[in-house]
Amino acid sequence: FPISLRVCVCVCVGRVRYFKYIYITLNLFYRCLNSLRPYHGILLLTEPLDLLESLQIDCSPALKRLIQMYNPLKSLQTLAADSDLTLAQVFQLAGHLVYWAKATIIYPLCESNVYVVSPDAVLTSQLLDSFSEHFPGVCLLQVISDFSLPTSISQKLNPLSQPQQQTQLVKIIIWLLKNHLLLQLHTYVRYVPTVYGRLSLDTQDQQTNDTIARIEESESTWSLNETPKGTPTEIKEELSLTDKEDALYDFQSEDYDIPSDDRKLLDRLCRLGYFDGDYHLEEIMYLENIRRSQLLQLLDKFRDVLMTSECEDPAIALFYSRLGT
Repeated sequence: FPISLRVCVCVCVGRVRYFKYIYITLNLFYRCLNSLRPYHGILLLTEPLDLLESLQIDCSPALKRLIQMYNPLKSLQTLAADSDLTLAQVFQLAGHLVYWAKATIIYPLCESNVYVVSPDAVLTSQLLDSFSEHFPGVCLLQVISDFSLPTSISQKLNPLSQPQQQTQLVKIIIWLLKNHLLLQLHTYVRYVPTVYGRLSLDTQDQQTNDTIARIEESESTWSLNETPKGTPTEIKEELSLTDKEDALYDFQSEDYDIPSDDRKLLDRLCRLGYFDGDYHLEEIMYLENIRRSQLLQLLDKFRDVLMTSECEDPAIALFYSRLGT
């Protein structure tokens, strides 16, 4: 029989916060913890000072340092560096906080984050009263309506607004995330070849045969000085050993020239499987150490063959839907 764990889950209804217990399998619990990535962050469901005061006297000093350095704008990797802890320690401490319903897993807040109203969002009078107490003069219904369509934080920021207004916007989003009224959408990319983005195998075979024929015709006129890659026999061996997928991700635009570096980057990311629709931009940025601007430029230049979609990160979704929250 599968082993079950009794997990404490925090439920917020306005100012009232209560805890309920649900049973999950051990495998599901480990799946949640194994889904953590260094680019993820944590969102404390209680105030850091209140959490520190509630800790036992003999609690881990590492946990205290982590809470003291906590910031929803920081990733787990950054928290590890700021707290002078190893990444493995931060993962374990984050797992404990999630287990005891003191925190949940999010992607660190930044201007490029896109949020939308959660399909499970339920507005109650308690939530309306709690929001009014935290943010006087701001209407929760208006804020929710602003996120009825996917909206990024940068779209909500006004360049002419005061720093206090920007800080308030971040606090509002944090409050909405704590109460599970918003969920974050990530951009996933899928390579969809067209007649310009993929060479058929027959075309590749024909091009290879034509190249070999041209080599055979010109063998008698070649000299050592005119043969930069070796003898014609070696060249034909290279062509025969060439993978038929070499031209799979070659793309030429009819409207404008695309630099070779961009085509090489497209080819590399496609071959590594990042454009199969299973990786979002933030994950690609972390794994390949690529700036967001580079990926956005790539999406624009190859928009004829790169299709994008926005959906929730399955790793973070485990900490919401799968745990019954």
